[in-house]
Amino acid sequence: MLGNEVEIDETFIGGKNKNRHWDKKVPNSQGRSWKDKVPVLGILERNGNLITQVIPNTQQETIEPIINMNVKKGSNVYTDEWFAYKDLYK
Repeated sequence: MLGNEVEIDETFIGGKNKNRHWDKKVPNSQGRSWKDKVPVLGILERNGNLITQVIPNTQQETIEPIINMNVKKGSNVYTDEWFAYKDLYK
């Protein structure tokens, strides 16, 4: 389990739609669309270990149990303001 100071964030992995071959493009995928990307959660212990995990989505019901299994209670957790992290501050 990770402890002390822990940073948590999610990202989407995958190339830009405009750089794909014509038959590999995702229809109606404009701008910052992520419907053709793979979401990945990263949990980093400062000066320590890193845990990454491919997740099906970035909803709170998906993210929170993973955090609870991998981060010690009482640790200082640093995140952005994504709504899925709101209950970590209670």
